[in-house]
Amino acid sequence: MCKITVYTNAEIFTQDPLNPKVNSLAVACNEIIDAGESLENKYLDAKIIDLNGATIIPGFIDSHLHLKWLALQKQWINLSNVRSFDELLSKLKEAKTTWVIGRGFSEKLFREEKIPTRHDLDEVVPEKPVLIVRICGHVGIANTQLLKKVGLWDNPEIVEGVEVDSNNKPTGVIKEKALEYVLEKIPKPPLKQYVKLMNEVLNELLSKGLTTVASMNADPLEFYILQCTNTPLKVRVFFDVKYLELILKLMIKGHFGNEKLRVTGIKVIGDGSFGGRTAALRHNYVGSESRGELLITSGVLENIVNKARKLGMLVAVHAIGDRTIEEILNVKESLLSNIRIEHCSLTPPDIIEKLSKRKVFGVSVQPRFRISDKWLPNVIGENSKYAYMFYTLSKKGMLISFSSDAPVEPFDPLINLEAAISDEGIGEKVPINDALKMYTKNGSLILNEKDKGVIKKGYKADFVILNKNIFKEKPSEAKVIATVIEGKVVYGKVS
Repeated sequence: MCKITVYTNAEIFTQDPLNPKVNSLAVACNEIIDAGESLENKYLDAKIIDLNGATIIPGFIDSHLHLKWLALQKQWINLSNVRSFDELLSKLKEAKTTWVIGRGFSEKLFREEKIPTRHDLDEVVPEKPVLIVRICGHVGIANTQLLKKVGLWDNPEIVEGVEVDSNNKPTGVIKEKALEYVLEKIPKPPLKQYVKLMNEVLNELLSKGLTTVASMNADPLEFYILQCTNTPLKVRVFFDVKYLELILKLMIKGHFGNEKLRVTGIKVIGDGSFGGRTAALRHNYVGSESRGELLITSGVLENIVNKARKLGMLVAVHAIGDRTIEEILNVKESLLSNIRIEHCSLTPPDIIEKLSKRKVFGVSVQPRFRISDKWLPNVIGENSKYAYMFYTLSKKGMLISFSSDAPVEPFDPLINLEAAISDEGIGEKVPINDALKMYTKNGSLILNEKDKGVIKKGYKADFVILNKNIFKEKPSEAKVIATVIEGKVVYGKVS
């Protein structure tokens, strides 16, 4: 018989509408067995942990991030804090590695607001391959040496997305499929080192109060690396669609795996990003004749969904622009319940109306984009007023979950919660209780799981202990005291 532990003298926000706030909870084995008032008086033989007024909430669930890139970029140059063109080039010039790889720059933050070309990279690093990836992850810049290494210098037409000049030579700008192609060619670390990097990432996630995450666009190597890790964080995997045929041959079904590591679905890229001007719009980008790049059609998507359904898997579709969202909604209604929309960033009134009538399984959104994309009116014009309508989507009855899209945005849920409720930024703010629900209970539901995200009898004992009440103070000012997964303290210390 399992020993009972009672956490008491706390402010506990349960996400159970019938029992929303209590001061104690009881845990046995890996489950919550009770949530109520002064349970230390009910379970007299239990271990009692007095939290001295700390706050408990369900464990955070990030429904969309990229573990592979979080791990690999630990060996790359962090460009997220670069604020000028010259600073960017200086960081590349100082690199000592054989391949010079950087990620996270945004020209929107540069004084010059200028994107480099291969000529700029060649000037500072002429002898080694160089690749820098924009913060959105949809646009990169390569120097001549790298383009030669991966076979694009003489044959830029072998993959879509290589920008060329009047002489049919690459400018260095590579987008979408071309960037994916190049990233796959970059040497991976030895397996032992890759596992070490992944363990570091998973432990960092635990330290921020995350108890379950969904890793998008995964490949078989990432899945193997995750099997080799030794941290208790729960990971749900969405394989990149290019592995769908392999998965079908192997007959890997949805929920393949265990409570720690499980296959949940397939990930499809439907368009690009606002910053890269590759998100597919129904109107032109400001100062351009371009409307972005639609990378999926409803017919192709129907074929993918039909195959995924046979395996019991969800299909998560990256869709930022309104044209892409509209294309998804052209899918046969009987298949929409198997589709998650990732980002769903631009939703004019007619799109919201269609979404409310032709319901998809759920929508995973990133509240931090409200703050990071303040420049959006300069890129997509007046329609930016229809960006990031999370609260309206929720009120229309859609299942909305929060996520970070890390490494695009920080994976700290408290930072992202603050972005959601902030009066600043573009789009709609979300009331704190709804925001917390989107980061906990809804995160479980959008992963097609119903035993997490609520502090209630019968649910997994996954929760986080904070030093401050985020309903009264800024979430970003709170600190994680401890993260608990299935009743075990996996980060921090309580006594």
